[in-house]
Amino acid sequence: MKGDVCQLCGAVGPDKRTLVMRYFYELTEVVPEMSGVDGGLPRYSLRTCKHCRALFLVMLGEWRSACLARRVVPKDHDGNDTFEDPEAAIPVRVLGTVVMMTEEQYDEYRRNA
Repeated sequence: MKGDVCQLCGAVGPDKRTLVMRYFYELTEVVPEMSGVDGGLPRYSLRTCKHCRALFLVMLGEWRSACLARRVVPKDHDGNDTFEDPEAAIPVRVLGTVVMMTEEQYDEYRRNA
């Protein structure tokens, strides 16, 4: 794909920006448009227009705020809430972490997967 095309919305023109991320997780699972580069810790890149970049920055700020709000929540070493619902007995791997679900939650998850 040419460098003057936003890989997300398809806007064509100059002044695209490249988002480069390194994370020990397969990011293309969430954003399949990202290009992965091998060699040590995986590196991903994505060309975006200014509008898509702004949406990413808003989302990044919301992610940070949600994480900071969890500082007061009791959690285990993986960051999962230590509150245990006895009905939530089905372990499901979701985006790299195990989430305990009730049968109803699991059925809803499977319908939307």
